[in-house]
Amino acid sequence: MKPKTVYVCEICGRQKDSPGEAMMCEEKHILPQKIVKACYREVVPRRGIDRSHLMPQEILVLFKNGELVRYQTSTIVDSTQ
Repeated sequence: MKPKTVYVCEICGRQKDSPGEAMMCEEKHILPQKIVKACYREVVPRRGIDRSHLMPQEILVLFKNGELVRYQTSTIVDSTQ
C-alpha cells in the first residue's frame, strides 16, 4: 500500500492532489467582509417553542469584492436548546 498526500482547501474542504490546486481553490472563493445589517422580525413567540424571533430573519453581507448579498431565513434548522 502506498500512502497518498492530499491537500485540502481550508474554505470549502475540497481535496486536491497538489498544494497549487488547493491554493487556487482557496483564492477563487469570495469571502465575506462583514455583516452590514441584521433584520429581526416583530413576532410574538409561541409558548416557548418558537425562538426564531431571537435570530435575524435577514442579513446583508458585504463581500471583499464589494458585492452586497442578502440572506433570508424563516426556520431554525438545529438548536442545542
